Amino acid sequence: MWKNLIIIFLFPVVAWASDWSDIFKDKVYKGSEISVYSSDIRNFSGQKYISPLLESSMKDGRALPSLAQITRNMMLDKKQDLSTLIVYSMARIGYGVRRDLIGDPIKKARNHSQQKNALFKAIKKIFIKSGKKPPSGLIEKIKKIPLDIQKLSAFLIEVALVSKSWHSKAFKNKKGSISQVQKILSQYTRHTPGIGGALDPVLIDFADSINMKYLSAGAVDLAIAVEEAKSLLLKRKNNEKFHFHVNTPLGKVILNGVDESNSITGPLLLALDLGGDDQWVSASGSNYSMPVNIVIDVSGSDYWLAKNDMKSTSIKNYKNRKKQNLPSDQGSGYFGYSFLVDMKGNDIYRARSFSQGSGIFGLGVIWDLKGDDIYDCYSFCQASSLFGGGFLLDADGEDSYSGFRSLQSFAATNGSSLLLDTGGQSDSYLAYTSPLDFPSLVDSNVNSSFAQGATLGKRSDTIDGHSWSGGVAVLIDDGGHNRFEAGFFAQGFSYWYGLSMLLTSKGNDTYLSDKYSQGSATHYGIGILFDKGGDDKYQVRQELGLGVGHDFSYGVFIDLKGNDIYEAANLSLGCGSANGMGFFWDNEGNDTYNLSAKQFMGCVVDRVGRHSIRNRNHTLGVFVDAGGKDIINSPPQSPLRGQVWTKVWRHDPGQVVPKFAKPFFKGGSFFLSDSLKLFPDGVDLTDSQVF
Repeated sequence: MWKNLIIIFLFPVVAWASDWSDIFKDKVYKGSEISVYSSDIRNFSGQKYISPLLESSMKDGRALPSLAQITRNMMLDKKQDLSTLIVYSMARIGYGVRRDLIGDPIKKARNHSQQKNALFKAIKKIFIKSGKKPPSGLIEKIKKIPLDIQKLSAFLIEVALVSKSWHSKAFKNKKGSISQVQKILSQYTRHTPGIGGALDPVLIDFADSINMKYLSAGAVDLAIAVEEAKSLLLKRKNNEKFHFHVNTPLGKVILNGVDESNSITGPLLLALDLGGDDQWVSASGSNYSMPVNIVIDVSGSDYWLAKNDMKSTSIKNYKNRKKQNLPSDQGSGYFGYSFLVDMKGNDIYRARSFSQGSGIFGLGVIWDLKGDDIYDCYSFCQASSLFGGGFLLDADGEDSYSGFRSLQSFAATNGSSLLLDTGGQSDSYLAYTSPLDFPSLVDSNVNSSFAQGATLGKRSDTIDGHSWSGGVAVLIDDGGHNRFEAGFFAQGFSYWYGLSMLLTSKGNDTYLSDKYSQGSATHYGIGILFDKGGDDKYQVRQELGLGVGHDFSYGVFIDLKGNDIYEAANLSLGCGSANGMGFFWDNEGNDTYNLSAKQFMGCVVDRVGRHSIRNRNHTLGVFVDAGGKDIINSPPQSPLRGQVWTKVWRHDPGQVVPKFAKPFFKGGSFFLSDSLKLFPDGVDLTDSQVF
């Protein structure tokens, strides 16, 4: 009986094959087998709210590098087009609404804004719809505002009212009370996958009753209007002095000139501020009763704070960070819409949860155009989503992102998240590994991060079967020497029917993480890390990273260029486990591999028995180093220590046996392992902890 089978190919690699077609031609490996049966990914009740992009991508693993490149190019090409970014992102979870494809969806609002006394009429309309009268003397106060600002403000309010009507349609048939659902969510978002109890029936019924396409339609209309406002404000001199403030039933309307630095508090329907170093406190977030929030700050180095006492204290040192009663803020689409645009200045953003470009049964955006910014929050923030869209777009500057959990592009069920940093300067992304606010079930000494391109579904197949799929999360950084650091579950990682990508461009980047990270996925997910170039350092401090797929998942790691350093533990560098498929490709450069492992570099590990659907699906590990003079430093018991590596023959996943031969291309290696029908007796060849 065959216990194991290893297939090795050496071939000249002269260029990057974006769709892996050079590897997976029939003469090398049958292409039709790089897939997961569509019926098999629906076996364990995780298919509810499954992303159509995930389901289609599962059908052909060869296309995943192309998916990553297309996603990167498309988002960067549209980096100034907010509405299109939202449409593309929401389409990934099945709610792409192209409102502007065949006409102007907000033409009526635009026409109203050009009428005489347009701002007065728009504000009056808010009061009338609420059954109230506007305050006296309002029209005289409005006359002190520059006419073009009056028209722009009227336009934004008119569009806000249109979007509010979409919001009403979305929630028309809602089941359950909003306050009860919010209480449930505050606990649900802290759960570790598969643990913490079943989904609450109230939350299940509520989620089923919300019309997400209506919610997306209102978001697109607002995005179009915000784009126009940004363009107009960039063109004008913005040197007038004025101040306008009115409380409406839908929040405050505040319009400020450049004469002073202001302290502004919410709730806000609309705020335009032309200058000054302002302090915004709980000012940029929505809620169910005030579902639309638009804030545009034209210039100044500003503080954006959930609470006043956060001004000089990082979230790591903030004593009240664990409390549930801190408000959502800073582009928080919390049961509504929130758009925060900061056009210039070195800004500091500090908040707790459901903040900094998050969408929770809504859609939230931070769009920061220029400046060296600090983003600091606790959890579920910095482009995070659950039944909605979360967006953080930073166009320029040397930025830092920090926090604890579920952040820096994180998507839970029915969520689509995008963190897009296009400045080209060096940025830092930190998910704190301590203090231990979210200790991992696998290692209680390290936090579970779910950060930097990560998705999480709600796994209940071990409880009552009411599972929810994860969402789609994308983090793109377009340059600079960046640093990414996180604990467990991070850096292009998906758990339970999710799809996540961490995509970077040229630069000498550093990636530090623990288990389940760096282009890896478990349980019917897809995780991708794709670095285009630079002398990078990758360190996975515990096992399962750098292109590992476990349990009907794809893990994809790609580094196209540079002299890279890899430090990895067990089950790493292109490995498959339990019908998972792992791919590692280093295309070019003189690389160093420092390994402390028994299974690595194209290994396969089966942990399933006979007589199941798993016998017809592959467990596949692919490792490719396509060029350069590489050095592998493996464990002391391995004979490969410190030698130049030209070809590795893996005789058994528990052993490494060197076999040197004249290579077909300098320093290149291709190694592939396939376990189909190789473990009929359920042989388990690793002591790895995988759940």
